Amino acid sequence: NTEGNKLFFMQFSRSGRFIVSGTSQYDVLLWSLEDGKLNTTFSGHTAFTWGLDISSDDVFMASGGQDKTLRLWDLNQTDHKPGVVPLPDRMFSAAFAAGSPVLAIGIEHRGVWLVEVPTGSIVVKVNIASTSVLRFSATGNWLVHGDQVGGLNCWSIKDLLSDKRKTKQDAPATSEQDMKTPVRDSLKFGTRIS
Repeated sequence: NTEGNKLFFMQFSRSGRFIVSGTSQYDVLLWSLEDGKLNTTFSGHTAFTWGLDISSDDVFMASGGQDKTLRLWDLNQTDHKPGVVPLPDRMFSAAFAAGSPVLAIGIEHRGVWLVEVPTGSIVVKVNIASTSVLRFSATGNWLVHGDQVGGLNCWSIKDLLSDKRKTKQDAPATSEQDMKTPVRDSLKFGTRIS
């Protein structure tokens, strides 16, 4: 029972222990599959959440959406204060790589960003058409991207993490040289980057 909340997005954890959902009241709900009960309510978003995922070890959760923030939640913390990364536009998708600290997020008009968790460091920005969906392969070695105009891309994570794919912060890549400029930001849980 979601007590009047409409659910806008749902995702199983890879372990099969949890379901996470985004609601019409902007909360993120974590449900236990063992007993079917609501485990935790995560509050803080100010608009609908469209991108949710849980790391393969059930330690971290990522959430983001219409409020233009990425929130990184440490599920082992009892106070549930997220690390908050302001984004330049709405976030449509989130996906953790299996067995890795890498999170991929899809941002409207900005493309795909790879984020290191738990630091919140933005490791790679790939400037590409708006992202609707992102998914890692079961091994975490490949990332597939689908956009709002029907495009589909598949990248090797090894290639994305190489210098030739790193881009300048908040600027579209205009040349091969632009694609080689690394981007680094950092974040600690319970803090906000401004």
